[in-house]
Amino acid sequence: MTPPNINPFSRPDPWSLVSLGYEQTTMAFLAKYSEDAIRLSGATSESAILDVACGPGTLTRLIAPCVKSVDALDFSPEMIELLQSYISVTGAVNITPTVGDGQKLPYLEAQFDAAFSMFGLMFFPDRLKGFSELYRTLRRGGMAVVSSWAPIVDSPAMMLMFGAMRAANPQMPEPQANIMNLENPEVLKSEMERSGFKSVVVHPVTHGMTPTSVEDFWDSMIRGSAPIAMMKRNTAPHEWSRMEGLSLDYIRETVPEFPTLLTSTAWVGVGRK
Repeated sequence: MTPPNINPFSRPDPWSLVSLGYEQTTMAFLAKYSEDAIRLSGATSESAILDVACGPGTLTRLIAPCVKSVDALDFSPEMIELLQSYISVTGAVNITPTVGDGQKLPYLEAQFDAAFSMFGLMFFPDRLKGFSELYRTLRRGGMAVVSSWAPIVDSPAMMLMFGAMRAANPQMPEPQANIMNLENPEVLKSEMERSGFKSVVVHPVTHGMTPTSVEDFWDSMIRGSAPIAMMKRNTAPHEWSRMEGLSLDYIRETVPEFPTLLTSTAWVGVGRK
């Protein structure tokens, strides 16, 4: 069992649980943020790229055709298996997937021209170690790009998801803003600077999804969202059926018309070594 003071999403289990559903649902939405990150990085056809907490390769798959090489690392073996399957199907020859710890990267100093961590480093138990490892592995002048979600109140999609979860389980606490983590752009900026990065700029980025129905939204959340997948796994089937009904009722009451646009805002921090 995960100790109460440890974020459960800093462990591979939840991400392994949703790996396939994540690839089939969540990845397409998160790819929009990766496209912004790639543009901000200044990567070229001669760039060697590092993608930390790569998941099934959301950013890696986008950037690989445009650069020299991509080393992609994640702590979930199931996520890396999905990326390896993508490589086998597409014949991509410049991607090297690795199972590993983003706080202790298995790469040389000054190995990469750009390094990314999209919605991954935000969960690290030791974020400064994660930033420092990105810094260590970058060549002088290389760019790091790190993203984190903004506070939940700025993201209607997340408000709807967590509202539906609380409708199913009213004992679940409401998500609270935390000014000490990376949802605070000043913390993102200061932690990058403490790790050595210069000219750090944090960009707000907003994108949306457009579910076609209540069932469409809920199905994508069950398949690709680690918090809901964990809730389902830890609930007896008959109890889950009851809870799921409450969640669907909440979504219908909150969003009376579908299709609907649901947005989420993120911070994308960019710094140079």
